[in-house]
Amino acid sequence: MDRYVLVVCFNQKGQCNNDVSGFSGLGAAKKIYESLKDISINNPTTKISPFPACSLSGTPASQRWHFAIQACWGSSQFCSSEWEELGAGVLRSDSEEAGPSAVDACHSTLLCSDSGEDPESALSQAELYEEAAEGLHALSDKLPAPGRAMLDVILLGLDDEGPRLKEFLPVLGSLKHMQAWHSAKMTLVTENNAGWQTPASYLSASICSPDALLACIDEKDLWRGSVLIKEKKFVSELRFGGFCLKDRSVDAGAGVPLHETDSQKHTDHNPQSEVFHYYRPALELLLLITISDLPIFLQSTTEFTLELSTRSSKSKLLLDQLRMLRGKVGALFSLACTVSTVTVPAATQLSTQKWKEFMAQRPKAWPVPDVEVKGESVHCFLLVQGAETGGCTARMIQSANQINGAAALATVNGLLREGTLALSGMSTVDWLRSLPCLRGDQLMQRERKLAKVQMLTLKEYLRRKEEAQKPASVPVNDLRFC
Repeated sequence: MDRYVLVVCFNQKGQCNNDVSGFSGLGAAKKIYESLKDISINNPTTKISPFPACSLSGTPASQRWHFAIQACWGSSQFCSSEWEELGAGVLRSDSEEAGPSAVDACHSTLLCSDSGEDPESALSQAELYEEAAEGLHALSDKLPAPGRAMLDVILLGLDDEGPRLKEFLPVLGSLKHMQAWHSAKMTLVTENNAGWQTPASYLSASICSPDALLACIDEKDLWRGSVLIKEKKFVSELRFGGFCLKDRSVDAGAGVPLHETDSQKHTDHNPQSEVFHYYRPALELLLLITISDLPIFLQSTTEFTLELSTRSSKSKLLLDQLRMLRGKVGALFSLACTVSTVTVPAATQLSTQKWKEFMAQRPKAWPVPDVEVKGESVHCFLLVQGAETGGCTARMIQSANQINGAAALATVNGLLREGTLALSGMSTVDWLRSLPCLRGDQLMQRERKLAKVQMLTLKEYLRRKEEAQKPASVPVNDLRFC
């Protein structure tokens, strides 16, 4: 998933210091910006997706990082008009020149405002926050469709106390829009926890000190959402929020992810064959299984870590239960995903206009509107078990679309160990050499032809049932043999 990071700075006492270059909020924002640039260039997940391909349509698009800043300085404010894409491979048209970074543009704007400001024409705090809120809403409307990206919002509280609530409500509303409808992870960085408790509580934000500034963004986060447990008998469900999947690295300093041991790392990535994955916000529990019942060739080498991204007592209890699943048992989860060959535009159901109409009704809760993302529906399966270190690992389980000969490969490996075929007495090596050899695109063509044959077979089956005037529904037992 792509990463979007928004830094929001508040300093009501900006007029006390005429040297804007000494603004500690911009210094912190600059530090975050440079850190994200390094991640976007050096992190292997920006070159190859840690999630395996779920479709024959193409390879998953690589991860991209975006940055924006909103700063209130005394009676002046600045807000990015666009999300700035970071990284060395940012594509620009021939006529488009690389402009100043978001942080540099913010610094220049505030510097000019501070030096040429007319006290009589200066905006009041209420007007300033109204203007800032509109800028934040505009950034919300430019976020991708749900399931494509994760949003992190870092609030830098530089004053001893937070702004007066009545004046600050528009900004809180725009940030709540991001938190409720775009699943933003809110982090408040301040040295004065007591003075900022009210905004932090309203936004469900975690509070940290400036010393832990760079720890607010975890580059290993790959997915955030909830764990869903359905009870079929009583048609009920339980949802535990605040979970995340993290990338597992072999060595924290090496930066080489474990998933590169899969054959995926040897694939030539053609930008024209990239597809975009839109993940659902819930991991659904399917069943508890015995590991020995799961064929070994279905278990990939791709592993993630399942952790908590928020402090939720209910979710912590569930995670503690999952940690107990070790050795011979595990929990099988499903993560639904929609694969699209084109980027899906921003969802109008989550727009600022819809948010304002919704808030005008004075709701007591903030349910997320349903957004339909068109494309190929697939599922990623994860086997969750407790780890020896005390956490939880989530191993990717190959689905039917992802096996790509794994079952046949396991059979061949078994034959090689035998050396001689039992029935014919022929050497296994000689027999294998007589088989056709498929390379590169030939494998993909074979998979596509097989999928087409399966589709035609099912259509013919349904046609014959219709001619025989039987129900159109297909029994599960019939599907196993058709």
